[in-house]
Amino acid sequence: MKQRLTKSNIFNNLGLKLLAVLIAIITWLVVMNISDYTVTKTITGITVVTENGNAIESLGKVYDVSNGKTVDIIVKGPRSVVDGLSKEDFVARADLSKLSITNTVTVTVEAKSESVESRVDINIVDDILKLSIEDKKSQQFPIKVVYTGDVAQGYSLGKATTTPNLITIEGPESVLGSINEVRAVVNIEGKTGSFDELADIKCFDAYGTDLSDKNITFDTKTVTVKTKIYATKEVPVKINTTGDPADGYLCTGINYNPTSVTICGEDEILKRTAAIYISDIDLSDLNGDKEVNIDISNYLPEGIYLVGDNNEIAVSISIEKLIDKKLVVNSNAIKINDKDESIYEYELKLPQNYSVTVSGLNKYIKDVNVSLLSPELSVKDLGEGEYQLSVTYKTSDDYSIKNDTKVTMVIKKKTTEESETESSTEE
Repeated sequence: MKQRLTKSNIFNNLGLKLLAVLIAIITWLVVMNISDYTVTKTITGITVVTENGNAIESLGKVYDVSNGKTVDIIVKGPRSVVDGLSKEDFVARADLSKLSITNTVTVTVEAKSESVESRVDINIVDDILKLSIEDKKSQQFPIKVVYTGDVAQGYSLGKATTTPNLITIEGPESVLGSINEVRAVVNIEGKTGSFDELADIKCFDAYGTDLSDKNITFDTKTVTVKTKIYATKEVPVKINTTGDPADGYLCTGINYNPTSVTICGEDEILKRTAAIYISDIDLSDLNGDKEVNIDISNYLPEGIYLVGDNNEIAVSISIEKLIDKKLVVNSNAIKINDKDESIYEYELKLPQNYSVTVSGLNKYIKDVNVSLLSPELSVKDLGEGEYQLSVTYKTSDDYSIKNDTKVTMVIKKKTTEESETESSTEE
């Protein structure tokens, strides 16, 4: 038989029953407190977001965060909440409209989640953000094209132009003052022809540090770079001289290096260019060797460019002193041409110490003698009488002959007896 539940049964031992419930609640609270106790955790590197920067910019100023770009916090709360937190769960803010006279702003940090925010305490390790504030300036800079890679073999990089060729940069005065170069970088690896490309702009200081993120702005972020790439060709260098060395001296050689250069240019002009001519090497009044470096780029035809960095031709000019050699000439050494000995007799009279002077380099004239010079004169069409005649000598490219002294030729008619005797002898 079932026992009937009555009101009197429910309230039997009521005190004990309430005590049991209280003990159960306390036990649950103790267990919960043990398993989810309060902990602290340090979270580092939370990026500080700046707000209301226009309050500074409206005064014609620019700013940069000099200290406090990130903050660290200590979070205190239940272990079940705190253990899973990272810097991505928090946001740090600095209201620049509340800037102090020392250019500092107090940083605030809060949890992104309202449920987290309500269950933890946040303590900022260093809640001060410091600004560097300067006057805002504007300045124009030329754009330099910088290439990466190499063009295809047999081709050379020509001139580059940018549109625009100047760029206006705004930013802190100190940053603008440290800008050394504004670059547009273009890749030319394997290129075989001219092309246009849109290139990004970056600026650098004298040490090659990129300043593009130093709180500056460009009036344009990209420029169009027109790049010329030409076919190449090797051509000889030709040197011609003007003027003559000083009296008594001779140019014995012109050596130069390199003797050929590699050039590039538009196809039609390149085809027409067979050599590079240097025609203004002046030898006037030189009495010794001379060396000179010539900028060959000054001699390139219009539309032709030199390939490589070396644009100089080293020219060495050799000048040697001429030597005079005096040779005594006897009458029997002079050949008389075109004689008519059937009618006339000929007598050659030479001045006292008659000689000829040979001038040239020692190596060429040291073995020259009268016989080699083959002295001769002509009496063609000359009748009886006394004549002043010039002796001719065999010339050479290796030396010159100096002789202005004339000789005397006496021509007489033979007597009848002498003529008959000669005629008889001939028969």
